Amino acid sequence: MLIVLYLLLTDPPMTTEIQSAESEFIEDTTVDFTCLSSGAFPQPKFVWTKGGQSISGTDGRRVATEEDQYESVATVSLSYEDRRQVVMCEAVNELGAKSVDYQLDIKCKCGHSVTSALTIHSGDYAPSTSAGALSPPP
Repeated sequence: MLIVLYLLLTDPPMTTEIQSAESEFIEDTTVDFTCLSSGAFPQPKFVWTKGGQSISGTDGRRVATEEDQYESVATVSLSYEDRRQVVMCEAVNELGAKSVDYQLDIKCKCGHSVTSALTIHSGDYAPSTSAGALSPPP
């Protein structure tokens, strides 16, 4: 009689990281963030948030690597109001969870133009170039 015993090892997510192809984020754009989680069995589910609010991402898919690694992608719309917000990815399975935060630094498009007119009459005080101090005309 032959008895075969299968041992099924289960593990919570061991590592989680967020990657982006973009290194600088500009307001009014969308960016894809990729969350990678390794060491988990069974396959983890992914939870995404931006500023504490739930955002949608793709279901995790297995990535061919030496370790069992899974990835999820979230496409995030960015506005200038998102500056200093945090994008968070959490990989969760029945045995545990591992999360990682990504601090956003949103740059202004700075395409805004400001036009002003300044007329200086003899005897008036005009702003100088040093910290807005007033100086009399020569």
